[in-house]
Amino acid sequence: MSRFFGRKKKKAEGPKVDLNDVSKNMESRGGELDSKIKKIDKELAVIKAKIKKTRPKSNARRTLLNKTRQLLQRRKMYDKNRTHVYNQQYNVEQTKFAQENMKHTKQMVAAMKEAKNDLQTGIKET
Repeated sequence: MSRFFGRKKKKAEGPKVDLNDVSKNMESRGGELDSKIKKIDKELAVIKAKIKKTRPKSNARRTLLNKTRQLLQRRKMYDKNRTHVYNQQYNVEQTKFAQENMKHTKQMVAAMKEAKNDLQTGIKET
């Protein structure tokens, strides 16, 4: 039957994921987005100064306003991405904290069992 239907292929296991590495990667991604947002803010400040120097209904002013709209849209997109990355990083850190708490709880339970056994042997001896 196995020749007729075939056999399941064994899945190759990849390297285990470390939450510290994932958190650091997300932090660097957030930093990259922050730098892009700062760059856009600088460009907007330059364009704002240029807009103040132009006449109210000139073509140059319209092109500057269009460029401003595009930059603001891009900035908004980067803000959303940054918020999303930081939320993911928060979730990873919460998971890491839960894992550490679980390890500490296991150690505490083991220590309490050991103390219980010590107390019982002490009571039996008396």
